[in-house]
Amino acid sequence: MEDKPNKKRITHTLTGMMMALASATAACTPATDFDREAWRAEGEKSLEQTKRWAMAAAVLRQITPGMTRDQVIAELGQPDSSKPHGSGSTDVYYLGLPDQSMHLVQFDLEYTQQKLASIRYTR
Repeated sequence: MEDKPNKKRITHTLTGMMMALASATAACTPATDFDREAWRAEGEKSLEQTKRWAMAAAVLRQITPGMTRDQVIAELGQPDSSKPHGSGSTDVYYLGLPDQSMHLVQFDLEYTQQKLASIRYTR
């Protein structure tokens, strides 16, 4: 039988670790304020040209778990892609290619019942 409280604790721990990693990595980028219009305009550029990466830390201050999907979209605009799953979905916002990296960086925003449950920073 599955231990749900333990699984939930592990999920929360992993989410916290990913948020810490995202914050630490974003801290390596120049401090940039979140600019809603610039963020949205950057989504229309090629991945090599986008400057969303410079706003990554500011996005983590702007978007927080518990917000509704509509609130997030009001801030960030439509996601670059979406994937439904079970009782929720995951929206992806591409951050681009950080300086001297060959790996695409993105935020995966996971929703449960239309509420932001977690933000994952992935390559």
